[in-house]
Amino acid sequence: MKDKLVTRLNTIVTNVSSRTYPNLAPQGTTAPFLVYSVPAKIRDYTMSGFSQFTKIWFLIKVYATTKTSAESTAAQVITAMDGWPATDSKINAVFVQSEKDGKEVDTSLYFVNQIVEIQHNY
Repeated sequence: MKDKLVTRLNTIVTNVSSRTYPNLAPQGTTAPFLVYSVPAKIRDYTMSGFSQFTKIWFLIKVYATTKTSAESTAAQVITAMDGWPATDSKINAVFVQSEKDGKEVDTSLYFVNQIVEIQHNY
């Protein structure tokens, strides 16, 4: 699922190109860029075992040099997530559950953190 997320983000969120990283971006990465992690994953089981239904939450962090760029990049992430179930029959639903914005003190980069829930049958 992580590979599918990265492919989807790199295709739709055009201003990050291929700058989407797991957990931490390399030092010196040109903004804007995305960082993602998995804070939770729940696999559904029935009496006969794993049902193939999974809920996974991604924390997607958008970083940019301006607040406007961070917000517009975050809007592209929402667009990428909103349209996903229509293009992949194994994605049951995608919910952008929360957003938080701010500015990093150490790097002076603006950020938007988004929690995304993906329900799938992979």
